[in-house]
Amino acid sequence: MTDLMIPAEGGTASAAQRSDRSVIPVVLILTLMAAGAGALAGMNLVDQTRLAVLKTERHQSDDGIVPIYESTGYIQAIKPVVANLADPKNVFVRIQGTVIFKKEDVKDAPVLVSKIESDISAYIRTLTLVDIEGAGGLRHLREDLNHRAQIRTEGKVNEFILETMVVQ
Repeated sequence: MTDLMIPAEGGTASAAQRSDRSVIPVVLILTLMAAGAGALAGMNLVDQTRLAVLKTERHQSDDGIVPIYESTGYIQAIKPVVANLADPKNVFVRIQGTVIFKKEDVKDAPVLVSKIESDISAYIRTLTLVDIEGAGGLRHLREDLNHRAQIRTEGKVNEFILETMVVQ
């Protein structure tokens, strides 16, 4: 019962108070040890990640990058094509793009470009506004124009690049 008594002024502290004071340094030391262990683990993880990224970059640089187009290709811009849609009839579309030819087929490029322009105009007249709405519609339009250019030129075109499209 003497431990539970409040000491008089100038008396010594009880055992319970002394044990509370001794817990604080222990908690502080454990906290510092945990923070140090976390910092070491974090630095180790960063080093491992850096090594993995460097290894991946080294592996990718060893692989030869295959270009999409041959360096001997020929680029020809097409004139803007304006045509009205099938539905609604009062909506007009203006399309401008570029055709990438293979180098050996450059001699008749102006003739092929005019055929592609007329083909684009005819194709636009078959579309509705719903067909070209949104990102999916634009992607389908680009793919269809690319496919039509390749068919019209009998494979002499690598790609038709859709540069601008204005719907009014």
